[in-house]
Amino acid sequence: MADPQSARTSLWAFLREVGKHWVTLMSGGFITVALGLLERLSGKAVPLWVYGCVLVFFVFLACYLAWRDERQKHPHDGSKDKRAILAERLSALVKEAGDVDYGIVSLSTIEGLDKMGHADGHRKRVKKFLAIHYDAKMVERYETEGTGLLEELLADCYRSEVA
Repeated sequence: MADPQSARTSLWAFLREVGKHWVTLMSGGFITVALGLLERLSGKAVPLWVYGCVLVFFVFLACYLAWRDERQKHPHDGSKDKRAILAERLSALVKEAGDVDYGIVSLSTIEGLDKMGHADGHRKRVKKFLAIHYDAKMVERYETEGTGLLEELLADCYRSEVA
């Protein structure tokens, strides 16, 4: 269970940051100055609801700025997520390779042609995956090394997660 004290502390820290940004926006924002000049030069009062909308807009903008500042302090490293996705897909392709590796088949039967179609489809899926997530050299290596390359790439993904 999460520590309630840390949740309150982080909420207050967030609100303080929002407050700092909000005060900055309200005190010297272009919109605030423009509204003041409009009132002064036209001699007409700007409706109260316009100021209310500006206040609400600045609160939302201050929330965004506080969020952005926190993201810049602690950037999210998406490489771990990408490695996990690559590892999952590579694992599925390696497993599928075992399912379609028929050895020598007879092309004179429907069953043999069907098996060859499955193997060809698998090879095309692997090549497309490698072209998208790696490069053309990996596709060429797959043509010569076969499933061994997929196993090597999968091992690299797992080694990267541990490191």
